[in-house]
Amino acid sequence: EGGVLLCNSWIEKMPKNSRSRRKREDKAATSELPSAGLPPPPGAGEEDIESVSSSQDGSAFSDDGGGGGAASEDQDREEELLFQLSENLDQLSERNSRTRMASLLSVNKLLCTKVVTPQLIGRIETVTDTIGRSIKKVRGSERLEMLRLAMLASVQVSSGHTEPLASLGPLLAQILSDSSVSANERVMCVQTLGMCVFGQSQDMQEVVETMHDLEKLFSCGSDIIRTAAVRSWTLLLSIAPSSVIEPLIHSVVPVLNGLLLQEEDMNTRIVAGQAVALLFELTRDLEEDLLDAKEMQKSEEVIQALASESSRYTARKERKQQRSCFRDVAQSLDDGSVPERQVKCSMEVIDLNSWGRLIQYDAFREVLGPGMNHHLQRNELLREVFSLGPVPIVSVAEKRVLHMEQKYYNAAMAKHRSQSRGKQRDKRSIL
Repeated sequence: EGGVLLCNSWIEKMPKNSRSRRKREDKAATSELPSAGLPPPPGAGEEDIESVSSSQDGSAFSDDGGGGGAASEDQDREEELLFQLSENLDQLSERNSRTRMASLLSVNKLLCTKVVTPQLIGRIETVTDTIGRSIKKVRGSERLEMLRLAMLASVQVSSGHTEPLASLGPLLAQILSDSSVSANERVMCVQTLGMCVFGQSQDMQEVVETMHDLEKLFSCGSDIIRTAAVRSWTLLLSIAPSSVIEPLIHSVVPVLNGLLLQEEDMNTRIVAGQAVALLFELTRDLEEDLLDAKEMQKSEEVIQALASESSRYTARKERKQQRSCFRDVAQSLDDGSVPERQVKCSMEVIDLNSWGRLIQYDAFREVLGPGMNHHLQRNELLREVFSLGPVPIVSVAEKRVLHMEQKYYNAAMAKHRSQSRGKQRDKRSIL
């Protein structure tokens, strides 16, 4: 009794917070006791006993496996994303402009970061019809996002289901020729047209016709439209048939030389220089005698001058960027070399060993942004363009292993950088 009284008096003297904390600890300790082998509580029926045993079995299974819970979580997450995609696609035809815009932004964001090709193919006709009607009616930011949706859909949809998207070509060409349309909308229209035609590159005649339409914009009054037109034209040139190379040398190269000499916008000069580099590369593979044409010789002189330009009327940053770009182009025109560039995507490495691949990679990266690596792993079109083979099938366990390997690799590289920088600091302190 003395011990019990002493314990009770000690509990009474304990602060209130300590008592509540002790109760919680006792409760947690009681809940952690093993339930296996304990008799059922008095008055429990058979159903209660079965439910307790089944819950014990399920918890034991989850503790042993661990992968089933993660797999179900990933599946639930994917189903939630697909449900949101379907719901947002349905809301693209709503009357309320705010609802349409919010759904449109959500769809574009999802298409940039995830590959949902099967779900998009199942509704491609409806989506294309919605895009076509909206492009005709709306203006401003909503039209820009609709054009972006068409561009992202062309990247997601495989080559066997591009017929509905091909119907947007005449409408996009009509917008391009309309001078009353704002410059930003025409720029987005140029990018969308180039990417849509690139995605359905089986019809080479359509590729050539689109290139001719884009050539008309090389003399446009807006710098950003000219830059976008030359960039999309160069993208289509990378897949154009070899039969058009010689005519382009005599018809388009003089125009590109004019842009290199007279254009004040640096971005336009850079994309024009890349177009010339790609033409030289394709001509060298086709017939080297065409490199002696006077148009090609003129291009080489102009690019050599831009690579060593030191005009005081140009900003230092722009001058440095221009020299860096045109030195690579001039080197390519001289000996056919290409700036070495590699892109690592998970466990795969892409060698961008030609101007065609460099231009294609930059075009896709501009469209997809931060979702480029994910699309390189899961997108059939991109894997076909960069010769990566079929989409690999990776299990949940393999994903975890790859993630841990990447984590350890990044940690090792960070350690190596820190050590090398420390050594450099030590060297500078000695000097």
